[in-house]
Amino acid sequence: MNNNSPRKLLSILQFIGLAVPLVGSGQTFQYSGPTSGYFEMLVWDYNPATAARNYGGTWPTFATLNDTVYLDAVSGTCRQAGSITVNPFSAISTFDDSQYDNHGNLISASLTLEVSLASNVLAFDTGVRPVTLLGPGQFQLTSGITLIAPVECSYSWTTGGGTYTGSFSYQIRIQAWPFSNLCTSGLSDSITLSGSNQQTLAEAMPGYLGTVYAANGLNLQLTTGGSDTDTHATWNTAPITAQAVPEPMTLMVCGLGAALASLCLRPRNGWFVPK
Repeated sequence: MNNNSPRKLLSILQFIGLAVPLVGSGQTFQYSGPTSGYFEMLVWDYNPATAARNYGGTWPTFATLNDTVYLDAVSGTCRQAGSITVNPFSAISTFDDSQYDNHGNLISASLTLEVSLASNVLAFDTGVRPVTLLGPGQFQLTSGITLIAPVECSYSWTTGGGTYTGSFSYQIRIQAWPFSNLCTSGLSDSITLSGSNQQTLAEAMPGYLGTVYAANGLNLQLTTGGSDTDTHATWNTAPITAQAVPEPMTLMVCGLGAALASLCLRPRNGWFVPK
């Protein structure tokens, strides 16, 4: 090693020290694993003959959560983006939909409903949101996660010797707060997200899908929602640990520093060459 090598190496370390702050104060963390919860994906037809509602649909459950957390502790902001897989995401139901006509005669009818999600993967992105500092390494999240579930409903209704078919589209909006606290205290390469007691809210839009009129005087009215005509959801998950992800710029700077160091510390007469 020549006498200038230590000086060159020091210059390289100074370069790295100056460059790393340019990467930014934010950190990225990722989690992929199981979660729990469900939401109602139901469509019903009110039958005046029995004063009952005939339901079609299912209760999709949350299976896997993929969550990327962007935390900037210096500016006090956080962003969560990712997706949730749900199962099942499709159901077919067939039931008796016989009704009375205007003369009091019971007219037979049969209804088949198929209700399905456009995809079993629901994406989310909170955007950059402020966080509240509770203590060293302890933050409170100030926003929840919104999931939009596009739904397709197709029907086949048979009555009076005719069959009526068609489809409607709607969406379910789920507002959830699965995590309210974020902790970095005592963790060098990860964060923990812990749960919340806030209620999960869900809404089907639109609530009324439409009416189908049969030639024999019967009609079919399709509406979204559960037994109380509302759509319900819940998302209760255990605390999760998200692992740190090296930033691309950090990797580039470190790699460049290593390359420059190898050049400066090589033997005076050239590269090491096996004999």
